[in-house]
This record gives sequence, C-alpha cells and structure tokens, in this order.
Amino acid sequence: MLLEASWEVCNKVGGIHTVVTSKLFYARTHLGGGYLAIGPSLSEYVESFREEAHPEWMLPILAGLAEQGVRVRYGVWVGDGQDAPTVLIDWSGLVNRRDELKARFWSESGLDTMGTDFYDFDQPLLWGAAVGMFAQALSATQPVLLQAHEWLSAGAFLTCSTGPALHTVFTTHATVLGRALASHGRVATDEPNLNPTAEARALGVFAKHQLEQLGATKANVFTTVSSITAAEAEKVLGVPVAITENAMGAELLIPLDQLSALRSEVRSELQDVLAATHFPTGSFDLDKVYHIFTMGRPETHAKGYDRLLQALGTLNTSLKEQGSSRTIAAWFLVPTGATRIRPASQGQLLVYERLEELLTINAKATAPNWYASFMAEAAEQEIPEFLTQDGLAPQHQHLAEALLNRLVHPVEAFYSPFEINNEENDQIINLSRQYGLGNKAEDRVKILYMPVYLEGLDGILNRPLTQIIPAFDLGVFPSFYEPWGYTPMESIAGGVPAITTNYTGFGVAAAKGSGVEAVDVLERGLDEDGFSNVLTEHILEACKELPMVRERHRLAALQLRHRFTWNERYSAYRAAYSKALAA
Repeated sequence: MLLEASWEVCNKVGGIHTVVTSKLFYARTHLGGGYLAIGPSLSEYVESFREEAHPEWMLPILAGLAEQGVRVRYGVWVGDGQDAPTVLIDWSGLVNRRDELKARFWSESGLDTMGTDFYDFDQPLLWGAAVGMFAQALSATQPVLLQAHEWLSAGAFLTCSTGPALHTVFTTHATVLGRALASHGRVATDEPNLNPTAEARALGVFAKHQLEQLGATKANVFTTVSSITAAEAEKVLGVPVAITENAMGAELLIPLDQLSALRSEVRSELQDVLAATHFPTGSFDLDKVYHIFTMGRPETHAKGYDRLLQALGTLNTSLKEQGSSRTIAAWFLVPTGATRIRPASQGQLLVYERLEELLTINAKATAPNWYASFMAEAAEQEIPEFLTQDGLAPQHQHLAEALLNRLVHPVEAFYSPFEINNEENDQIINLSRQYGLGNKAEDRVKILYMPVYLEGLDGILNRPLTQIIPAFDLGVFPSFYEPWGYTPMESIAGGVPAITTNYTGFGVAAAKGSGVEAVDVLERGLDEDGFSNVLTEHILEACKELPMVRERHRLAALQLRHRFTWNERYSAYRAAYSKALAA
C-alpha cells in the first residue's frame, strides 16, 4: 500500500496540494489500487473530506495507536475530479507527551528543538511523528511504501523504521534554507562558501532545516521536484537526491475547440469587470486592452511581484509619455485574504450590469465600448443622450438616472474590488503606489488585484481558475525563488504564452525543448533594476505583437502543454518507488 503524507492533504495551502491532487489517478493505479492519502486533522469539519467508517483492515491497529495518543479518522478526499481514500491524523493526544518525544528525538537523532514555537514547528513535528506511528503499525499487517512531503511531515521518519515491510520516500519541494536565503535576496547555489548549519541558525530556521535533513537521510529515497532544487538540496542538505519533476493532470487540458469558445466568452467577462470598475474613473478603448496576469502565493519577492510592478511602472510612464492609446490590464490573482467585496465596487458592478440589461431590453446595441460612451456623456450632462432617445422606455430612463446618481467616481480606481485584510500594509498595493501605478484616468497600466481563491464563488468572476486563464493574453511569472512553478505551467495549459525565469524549475525544463515560442525564459540574475528593465521590454514586445504572431504563440503553448502531463512524467515517481522498494 502506498501512503502519501502531506500537510496539504485536505488542507489547501500552496503548490503541494496541486501536486498531490493532480497525480492521484496515477498514484492510485501504480500499485494496483492500494493507495491512502494522509493529512492533518485540523478541525472536526473538513470541507473536502467525507468521513466514513474505518475499513476492516485498519481496525487491528487503531486501538494500539489510540493508546499512544493518536486518533485516526478515515474517509474520502473529495475534489478536483478525483476521490481518494484518506486518513486524517489527530495528534492532539501527543501534546502532553511533547517533551518526552522531543527528548527521544534528541537522543536518537540529534534533533535540536530547544526554543521552538508550538504552532510554527512543534505541531507539524508531532503530526509527522503520528504519521510515522501509523505507518509502522500498518506495516505489521501488510507491506507499506510511505512517501512524505516536505519538512512538515519529516517527523514520520523519527518514529518509523524502514525494513522488509516498510519502505520510505521523502520529497522536498523547496529546501527550508533555500527558501529562507531567497527571502533575503540570496541564492544558495551561487554561494560557494555557504555554511548551511551556520546560516540556518542565523536565519532562525535551524530546527526545520535539521528535521528536513533527517528526513532526507533516513528515507530509503530522497527526491525533489526540479534540477535547480536538486542542486540546492545537495548543497544545503548534503544528501544525494533523485528528481521527480512536477506535471499537471489531464483535467487542465481543455480541448482546443472548447478552449476557443471559452476564451471568447470569459474575455468578454474580464472586459465587463474592467469597464465597470475603472470607467467611472476614466474610460479607454476596450479594443486596445492587453490583459496580462500573474498568480501564486503571497510571497512578493520570491514570486517576483515586486519586479513585475516595477516593470509595469516603467511601462506605464513610457506609454503616457508617448501619448499611447494602448492599455494594459494587469491582473494579480494572489489569495492574500479578503473580508468582503468592497461596497463601492459592488455598486459599480451593479450599475454596469443593470444598464446593460436596460439596453438589451430596449434592443439598443451594446458594442464593446458602449460604457465608455455612457461615461463620457454622463460627465457632460445629467443623463447620457443615448439612453434618453431612440425608444428607451420612460421607466427605464428614470431607472438609468437613479443608477447614475448612485455611481461612485473615485479619482483613482480601486486596486481591488475586495476589501483586503490589513490593506494598509499590503505589499502589492504599496508597491503599486511606489512605482506610480495609481489607477488614475491617465494611467495606461491598470491594476486589478484579486486576493481570493478563484474557485467559482468569489462574487466577481465566479469561475474556476482553469476557465479564467484562457482569456488572458500573457502570463508573467518573474520568480526569484520557484523550485518548480505551477503557475507558468497552468498558463500554457490554458493556451496562454508565459514569461518566467531561469530560477524556476519549470522554466529550465521548458527551455530544454522546443518551447521558446510558448515560454520566454529570462535570466533572473541578482541585478534587480536591470532585470526589471528587461522584463519591461519583453512585456512591451508581447503587447506589440501582430494578431497572427499572438495566435502562433498560443498554438505553441497548446503544443507544449502535452510535455508536462503526468502521463509523460509519472515514470520518475515509478522509478523512485521501485528504488525504495528494492532498498
């Protein structure tokens, strides 16, 4: 039986959730269907978990685990088109044994946990230890292959012992020290005299670094997700590593005929949101809008949002100086947390929607720039002329006037239609202001910030992310630290060419083949201003492309995406499992 343990099972945090869910089909079929996902029991109610009665084969081990303080919930992980048998492990019974277990881990493995924080370190350590206890107990009844993801589950290797019936794989998706160094603008592999132990202590991540190193050392096989992370892992952990590159599930590969229709439909919806939220500040020609997007976790420097905003600021200044009529709508799909839709934005969207309904009811044309005409005339008179003539019903004229009276006209369009948690300290908003991206009428670059997960119920776009991506013209992911990079891969899956960097695993992998027309891989380097200028040039070049060239790049993206499916890349996991089973 293959046990796959991750803190992100039934607990979406970042890319590991995508990795595990997208390859469920292959993981479940590889060993003849014997598969069990393992995640943390963080609360009694888990949205994506359907609890069921424990199967008979599990019953013999439950009592023994309960005596040790470990409770096991069994059920099905529901979502993303795949259901998987799953256990959520409740480690709360180990909390009162925390000091005892930490003393044991120090004695047996040298793990230094003095002064660690409970929620930041001790909690995942205890959960990982409980995972190891579960795997060890289960291996007494049947052969087990345990794969544990990231340092958060590495505690499993402190409580289970590999043997004839228990084989293990440890996978890191980004080393603890590599990520910590990147947050300070440093690259581990670029420092020949790096002292991992000293740096981990200096950066306050020593316990996590050490736990990760123990996982890499104790497991039968140690893997990571890209060639660049393999070089990093070998340098900071000192352990040989196999590469199991990431990929995407078939559900992301929308057929070409459907993709074309979806692009047209969703593109119109993006234009509607842009017009509704920005035209009250100042209108522009929707036919000349170029939509770009970036997305990912809220890690401003690691994901390159800071350099992208700097590049967009330079581009905005240049376009204004040239008197250009071109507009770039830059969408930041970064789930940082939001309390609700902003009331003023909700009003703008409502006015737009109702006016469009009135025009439809009265059989008046709604060309792409109808709202621009409306706003231009509204600035000159009480009610736009084209609403009061040509057969608009009188009651609808009054309604149109009432809608106009309640419309909010900010001097600067809101960066986000959502009220963002801790908005005054939000880095995307503050960097937008710093680089002159004010969302004013004269600005040629407009910022649209969506700080929520796009799963179809956000209240603005109301579509899952996979349907939204095809509507964009370009994905921009200028990461400084990205062990793999699901975001540019998801961009090409939607037929949208992408810009990324040689500091991303996906970028390096894409550059090895014939993906140059679909993925533009920039040299990231350490000269931040220089890189930002290069990024500005590449975005501007993409904006200026002729329609025929853009279409060629979209087709290249659709061809490239087939190289990065699990059907093509799961063989690396099979090889790692075979090596572990032979150990």
